[in-house]
Amino acid sequence: MPKFSPGDLLFVTVSDQGMTLVVKNKSTSGEIKEYFHQHPLSRYPEPQHKSLGYSSCLIQAIKRNKLGQAIDYGLLINGVHYTCKAILAERYLFKL
Repeated sequence: MPKFSPGDLLFVTVSDQGMTLVVKNKSTSGEIKEYFHQHPLSRYPEPQHKSLGYSSCLIQAIKRNKLGQAIDYGLLINGVHYTCKAILAERYLFKL
């Protein structure tokens, strides 16, 4: 399990199955979900989702439970604030 801390610069990867982190299209903030990666210049783009695959992000805050385990991460991606569940962050985010 990776140890992230506020101020870490991370990279969003795409899994071998083609899954990555996405947000709702035209969203100015909100929660990140897991969905299929689509290149922005794809022939048939997914109208509801914007892929964050292959982008960098900065951890701003970490929400922890009473045991000190991470629950949510506050991320800054392309100047926009998002929240991401810890299980997804640990699966798709890697330190640069």
